[in-house]
Order: sequence, then structure tokens, then C-alpha cells
Amino acid sequence: MITSKYISAIMACLMLFLMLSCQNKQAKEELTNFDKMKIAIVISTNDSETSWNAFRFANFCIGKNETVKIFLISKGVEAEQVSNDKFNIKEQMEKFVSTKGEIFACGTCLKIRNSSGTELCPLSTLNDLYEMIKEAEKVVTF
Repeated sequence: MITSKYISAIMACLMLFLMLSCQNKQAKEELTNFDKMKIAIVISTNDSETSWNAFRFANFCIGKNETVKIFLISKGVEAEQVSNDKFNIKEQMEKFVSTKGEIFACGTCLKIRNSSGTELCPLSTLNDLYEMIKEAEKVVTF
């Protein structure tokens, strides 16, 4: 009887073989990302503790080698402004972006607040949110 460990070993060998035989950089990247879960996180609150925990969770998932994208919508676009000494959201955001996490911020929500996108939170659209959710395997909301 074939065990799951045996199947996992075969899959790992197959992935290694394919990776070594790939000449195309994009194909190699796709193979490297083969076993990564795609997680979409939507933050719609300006509560500093909740936003801080959302980014902590995102960083935790990145640490587990998952692919994570965050979309800030409604009051969530205020994440940088509600950062404070106790709940340093900006620090968590910077860590997230530095480890290849992607943050999107609703352009309409920013405009309502007379704000614009920043380096950490680039101006985005509902189409970006749609694509993010469409590609994700798991969606988490805060």
C-alpha cells in the first residue's frame, strides 16, 4: 500500500526534476510557488489593535512560506494613521512589504478621506480586490 509519505516524496522528486529542467525563470518561480497557499486578507477597520493583529497574522503566514496579499477598504485605509506605540501597525506593514507581501488600498476610500496612496499602501481599485479574491485559496477578513 502506498503511504502519503511515499506520495509526498515522489511529488518532491518530481518537482525537483522539473525545476532543474526548466530554462524559463517564470516557470521555475511557478514551480517554487506550487505548494504555497494563496491568502487574501481584507481589513475594513481602523481599530488599531485589530489592524495590528491582521498584519501580525499576515507576517506569520509569510513566515510559513505562504503567498499573502492585503486589501485595505473602508476605514481600513487609515491603518498607517492609527498606528501607535502600543499597536505599531506601520512597523508590521513595513515588515510585511519587505518580505514580499503586497498591500492594496481602496482608491475611492482614500479619496473620501482626502488622502492618496503611499509607498506602503498604493492606490488600488475594486478590480484589484476582485482579482485578489479570485486568485486566493483562503480569504480572511478583519
